[in-house]
Amino acid sequence: MAVRRLVEELGRSGAFPHLLPHPDGPWTQTEWRTAGGNAWVGVGSGAATGGIGADLIVLDDVTGSEERQRSSAWKNGARAWLQGDVLTRGKAGAALLVMETRRGMDDIQGWAQAEYPGRVRSMAWTCRAEEGDPWRREPGAYLWPERTATGWGGYDAAWHASRPDLQGGRIWETQYQQRPVVEGGEVIRSEWTGHRYDGDPLAVRGSCSRVMLFCDPSSTTRDRADPTAIQVWGVRGRARLLLHAEVIRPDDLTRRLTDLQSMWRAEGIALEATSIGPEIARALQRAGLRGVLTLPVSGRGDKVARMTPHLPAWAAGDVQLPASAPWVARYVGEITTVPSAPHDDEWDCTSLALAYYADHDTARAQPVRGIW
Repeated sequence: MAVRRLVEELGRSGAFPHLLPHPDGPWTQTEWRTAGGNAWVGVGSGAATGGIGADLIVLDDVTGSEERQRSSAWKNGARAWLQGDVLTRGKAGAALLVMETRRGMDDIQGWAQAEYPGRVRSMAWTCRAEEGDPWRREPGAYLWPERTATGWGGYDAAWHASRPDLQGGRIWETQYQQRPVVEGGEVIRSEWTGHRYDGDPLAVRGSCSRVMLFCDPSSTTRDRADPTAIQVWGVRGRARLLLHAEVIRPDDLTRRLTDLQSMWRAEGIALEATSIGPEIARALQRAGLRGVLTLPVSGRGDKVARMTPHLPAWAAGDVQLPASAPWVARYVGEITTVPSAPHDDEWDCTSLALAYYADHDTARAQPVRGIW
C-alpha cells in the first residue's frame, strides 16, 4: 500500500504520467496496474498465484516467525508452494528477490542455496559489523545507529548493552548477525548446556574440592585481534562446574589473572603452552602468583577433535553451568556453534580445562621453573 501511494503521488505530479492508475483498473490493496501497463500483485504465503506472470518476483520474510521455522510441515509446504506456484510464474529472464531475516540453516534462503547451487547471491546486513564487513563498516559499528537517537528504533552499542538476552546465543547469531546456526547445536548440543547448578557461583565455590583458573591468551591486545578467554572451573564429585567465564582484551592480563585468583581463591592458573602462554606464565611467576603452569595442547588444529573426548561428560551432565549468570548466554552461544562460530576462544579454554581435569598426570604439564 505504501508503494502504491508513492506511485500515485508520482503520477499526479505530472512528471511521470505513465504511473497514473490504468483507466480499466484494477487499483486495489492487493493488485494494481498503471497507465503505462506495469502491474503489481500481492499474495500471501501459500495463496494461489494462477494467471500471474511476473518480470520480478519479490518474497518478503516468507518464514516470518520462529514457530514456522520450527515446523517441518510448514517448511515443506512453503517449499512446495514456492516451486510449484510462485517460481513458475516468472517470465523468461525474470528475477527473484528474497528479503528475509535469517532464522535457521534451512530457512528459505538456506533452502534456496542448497536447492539451486551457484544461482543464489546473498547480501547480509549484520547488526554489528565484523572484520571484513562487505559494506566497509568499521568492526564494531552498528546498523543504523543514527535512528536510535530519534526514538524510532535502530541499533547501537547502548541498545545492545541493554539487551542481556542478545549477548550471544542463537537468536543474536541468526536473526541479528544473519549467520544461522544448526538447530540444537553443532558439536555440543544445546540440551547438554541445560545441566545447571543452583546458587551464586561465588558461594558454590566453597563446595568445590578443586578450583583452577584457565586462560587461552590472545597473541596481541589489538582491538581486532582474537580476545583472551579466562574461565574458572571447580570440581564437585564427578561434576565439572564452570564458575566464571569472561572474554576480554586486557591491557594488563597479569593484573586481571591476579585479581581473579584472589577473588576465586584458585589453587593455580593454567595457560596454553602455545602462542605467548609461557611468556605470560613467567610474568605471573615474577608477580608472585602460585600454582602457575602451562599445558600442552594436542590436536591444536582440530578443535572438534580436542573436545570430542569430553562429549560424553557433556551429555551425562557432568559439565555444569550456573543457573543464572550474565555471561551464560554468550558462552552457550559460542560453545554450541563451533566450528561455524566466528570466535572459538571460550571453546579452546573449555577444552583446556576439561582435558586438565580428565588427566591428572602432572608429567604432561609444563610447569614454569620453580613453580607448581
